Amino acid sequence: GAAIRHFYIARHRGSGDLWWTWALATAAAAAMVALSIFGAEKPQARAAAPKSAMDAIASVVAPRIGDVEDIVADRCVMCHARNPSWPGLAAAPKGVMLETRTQIAGHAKDIAAQAVWTRAMPPPGAHVPIGDDERRTIALWIASGAPAR
Repeated sequence: GAAIRHFYIARHRGSGDLWWTWALATAAAAAMVALSIFGAEKPQARAAAPKSAMDAIASVVAPRIGDVEDIVADRCVMCHARNPSWPGLAAAPKGVMLETRTQIAGHAKDIAAQAVWTRAMPPPGAHVPIGDDERRTIALWIASGAPAR
């Protein structure tokens, strides 16, 4: 684009036609075509690559459900249980119970949204907030596919 623009600016100034700019533009276009055809990744290599830095870390150091279960038991179950122990709650908020590994794994996306990404849970005033290391553990577990085992 710049080479062709240079050609026309020179032409309109009366400096003559700089035909070498067309050769440069043609060579650049040929190089782009060659790179797009021959420089593409192999589909297998692309499939094996992690989708994000979090996926790369999770594939090496994925926490187990037991690690997440301990965090949830200490920070969430007082409200998110069949019989909440938090004063004033008769039922789990929004019906979300996190007492078993299956329930925790089933609500992995909700846990990520509420406790990891937005930090809305536990709510302000909760007995002990979730620490950054605990949030990171939950995030890595979710990035690894949130296995229930």
